[in-house]
This record gives sequence, structure tokens and C-alpha cells, in this order.
Amino acid sequence: MTENAIAKEIVDAAFRIHTTLGPGLLESVYDTVLAYELGRRGLRTVRQQPIPVLYENAALTPDSGPTWSSKTRSSSKSNPSSRWLRSTRSNC
Repeated sequence: MTENAIAKEIVDAAFRIHTTLGPGLLESVYDTVLAYELGRRGLRTVRQQPIPVLYENAALTPDSGPTWSSKTRSSSKSNPSSRWLRSTRSNC
């Protein structure tokens, strides 16, 4: 399946879900239904993968909550995670 064919299936599935369910539900509902709909169309999905987040001097993980670092607050110029976060925000 080409990238264009995959993109078409995703957009078609999202449009169908939107017209069927409408707006206003929780994101988790749309996430579950989209995964189901894409599975019906033969596409495999990986949903809501946890990623570690570095916020100031705390490393936040989904399982353990905040874990505090002994490092002092680093600037965003020296923090690769911050650069990645800024670059993804500008692409949205």
C-alpha cells in the first residue's frame, strides 16, 4: 500500500467517525474508534505511546510520576529534548 493510499484510508476513517459521532467527545473515544476503524481497513495502529518528558529539573514518566534530578535547571539551548519539542510545535 502506498503512502497516498494509507493517507486516504486514514482521512476517510476520520471523516466517517466525525460524521457518525460528531464533535464533543473525549479524545480517548476518538482514539479508540479510529484504531478500530483503521483495523477494519487492514491497517495496524500503535496508540498513545508514552514518552519521557523533561520539564525543568524533573523527569516526568507516565508510570512513576516526577523523578527529580540533582542537576540545576538547564537552558533550552543545551537540552536536546527542548529543541525537539520546539521543532515539533513549529510543525503543527
